Amino acid sequence: MKWLWIVTLSNVVATGFLILIILATLQVIGIAAYVTTWPMFALLPVVLTLSIIGLKLARKNPSKTARWTGYLLNGCALAVPAVVAALVGTLFVSATKEKYIIPSAYEGEIYVVHDVANGQPPEKSFWGTTYRIPKDGVLLTQAPMSHNFTRTTYYSELKDGSLRRIRSEWYSTIERTPENLANDRDIGMYFPRTGSFTDAAGCRIEYDEIYVGTKADILSNPRELDLSSYLRSHPAVCQASAK
Repeated sequence: MKWLWIVTLSNVVATGFLILIILATLQVIGIAAYVTTWPMFALLPVVLTLSIIGLKLARKNPSKTARWTGYLLNGCALAVPAVVAALVGTLFVSATKEKYIIPSAYEGEIYVVHDVANGQPPEKSFWGTTYRIPKDGVLLTQAPMSHNFTRTTYYSELKDGSLRRIRSEWYSTIERTPENLANDRDIGMYFPRTGSFTDAAGCRIEYDEIYVGTKADILSNPRELDLSSYLRSHPAVCQASAK
């Protein structure tokens, strides 16, 4: 009985922390540019393992009260990672699929401005929507902003027209270490995020923003785009807004 209570109480504590982390994550989604989820995924296997051990110990316990208490507490705890796994699987399957094709020599910020009536028609297929980024880094598209979960892949378009997958994606601060400052080889996507902008005339746009480059480029020579200046030099964007 001793081990049943040790495992069960440990499981209750771990499950409580897991639920708090899930609630905190849901609260800041849509507010924070980057939400770290590693604590949640680190606790999931812990709760799952403790739940299974606790259920096995409860089954062997001679006390009916202890046995059913162990079943109840560990069974409820087991339901939490099961629900999380089901939700993650559902989101993965139902998420909007997006594909970015970027000129091979391009490094710097990228903007995809949505709902522009005279922008590029969306390239849609069974596999999702494709965005072809022009050489200036700003794509005006008729496609509306997706407010659902997305599964996005990034590709570099080579001179012969073939595509090379950009697999490095950095979602948190890149530390200013000697290794990162010297890394001018590995191309990656940094800090993808969404936003909106309203100018003095009341023109409102929604956009996706990403930075593509090496770690050395991001740390030492960031190539930033001024979206406000771009809109001022392209007044037709707001005049032709689909909204």
